[in-house]
Amino acid sequence: MSQQIINSGLYRVMQNRLQADTLSLFRGHYSPHRVSPVKDKRQRIQTILGYSTQAKMLGSKESGILHYGSRVAEIEARNPHYPEKVVI
Repeated sequence: MSQQIINSGLYRVMQNRLQADTLSLFRGHYSPHRVSPVKDKRQRIQTILGYSTQAKMLGSKESGILHYGSRVAEIEARNPHYPEKVVI
């Protein structure tokens, strides 16, 4: 799909020639992207940064699962942290 996006001409496509240990910041959900497989014994470190204008804001369990994977559901099942319904 990424090659179709590049070839469509509908989007401003930026291609960076990155090296190992490069920090890239972008809006991933809104920026189609791909990553190379990690080779050897190296690890890929990923972080999600969030910002809210409201104090004590808590994202939803579904958002946690989307960003961090099914382990969030497993942890939540053992030790509930999220409210049943988030009120904004």
